[in-house]
Amino acid sequence: MKNYLKTLSPAHVHQRQPLPGRTDQLRNNAGGYAFEVSDETRFVRFLILGTEGGTFYASEGTQTKLETEFVIRFVREHGVRAVELILDVAQRNRAPKADPALVALAAVAKLGDLEARKAAWNALPLVARTGTHLFHFLAFLQTFGGWGA
Repeated sequence: MKNYLKTLSPAHVHQRQPLPGRTDQLRNNAGGYAFEVSDETRFVRFLILGTEGGTFYASEGTQTKLETEFVIRFVREHGVRAVELILDVAQRNRAPKADPALVALAAVAKLGDLEARKAAWNALPLVARTGTHLFHFLAFLQTFGGWGA
């Protein structure tokens, strides 16, 4: 016998359906729904977590391509704020690895407006704290179009 209360109750919504009455949910890679976050929150998540290893539902390559496209869009729209967030994550040691912050900083240094590019270059010694970090930053800068003149 079917339990109508369980079927009709908003507390028992199937994971592949958005919660009733909620418009702030997006379909995720697993086919379910998750709450939408701001671009700034997504950017900080990238800086802290990166994309290494991918997820259960998206390969590392797919996830990296998706997040890099997002980072490029974010730094073009919010370059100076992106540098502030990168510095916050780097200086407070919030990330286990430096590469995501170095990728984002390279994107700002190459693709941001003049003020953002200056801020990125000024922040470089605070984010790239070892020779290896500096070489990684330069390699990432090369992928965004090179060092310039």
